[in-house]
Amino acid sequence: MQTINSSHTNLQQLMEDNREVAQSSMEYSNKIVQCFTDDFDELKTCGQKNERRMDTITDTLSLLMADISLVNSQNQEEGSKVEEYRKESIQLIEELKTLLMKYSKKQALLVTILAAIV
Repeated sequence: MQTINSSHTNLQQLMEDNREVAQSSMEYSNKIVQCFTDDFDELKTCGQKNERRMDTITDTLSLLMADISLVNSQNQEEGSKVEEYRKESIQLIEELKTLLMKYSKKQALLVTILAAIV
């Protein structure tokens, strides 16, 4: 009978030890799950912040590209105007050259006439 009582006591102690181990394992598992949940929430928050940053960067790049396109258009317009002004200037210089040549010829003719008179 004492063996049965001893076995019963040992069995109860083993069950109690197993219960404590199970309880400890459960607490440890809960801590791991809580850490995982906290880390996951932190990663989720970081991901949302990164998405907002990417949206801001994308918006900024879109605005920058629009500005570059506008500047390119303005540069092309200005380049066309500069070319037009260059052509007009060349034409005016040619006209001035022609007028100066006519004036020089008239001046030379006048000098010749004055020389012949004197």
